[in-house]
Amino acid sequence: MNFQGEFTDLQNALIINPLVQTSSSKPKLNLQRLKSRKRKHVVTFDPQSRKDFITGFHKRKVERRKKAQVETKKRIRQIKSDRRKQRLDELEKQGIPIVETVINLKGSVTEGFEKIDETLTYVGNGMKSTVSVRNFKEEEEIDQLVKEKQQKNIEKDLEKKKEKEEEVKNRKKKEKEIRKKNKEEGEEEDKKKCPNKCEKEKKKKKYKKYKMQYSRNQAKKKRRKKKYFLKSNKQHLSKKKK
Repeated sequence: MNFQGEFTDLQNALIINPLVQTSSSKPKLNLQRLKSRKRKHVVTFDPQSRKDFITGFHKRKVERRKKAQVETKKRIRQIKSDRRKQRLDELEKQGIPIVETVINLKGSVTEGFEKIDETLTYVGNGMKSTVSVRNFKEEEEIDQLVKEKQQKNIEKDLEKKKEKEEEVKNRKKKEKEIRKKNKEEGEEEDKKKCPNKCEKEKKKKKYKKYKMQYSRNQAKKKRRKKKYFLKSNKQHLSKKKK
């Protein structure tokens, strides 16, 4: 076999006719794409989730408020703990050897605080030191601040609701006024365009009234005839019996 000749012939064919493809240059199929094409995508609708979303605005609002209250309480606790640590550090810097004894004296110092001086002397283990006494009512003040903020938020919500209601009322009033004006303007334009139209409408109304009266009068006449006929029959029958 002449392999060199065959190779040269194939090479020449590729040069002359580049559309000829070898076995190695065949396009490869992508199986993943074919599988994805065969798959059917289905979209489902859950009415319960839609209902929960539409009817759950108030519940979500209440949950947010509760979470905010819990977070504020946590922050307040952290602030309190930080302040206490700062006080202890200050007392230690002042040179007090035993800090726990001073902390235990808090309750006795706060009672009748108005009569006690602002500075007190402390003696322990042959050491003398001065302590500045203050009536810290942090918990009560913080609770009051939290309540005030909550009240302010509630008042703001009520004010917003009232403003929205007033806006809706004013908008409806304006819409009614605009409709009335449009009707009046339309009637005036119709009169200007065709003045005979109003006269025709008046005549139609009169004719309707006349027709209604005529039908009522006929009904009354029929009733009278029936009554008269019944009475005459009764009289005739009574005479025959006699």
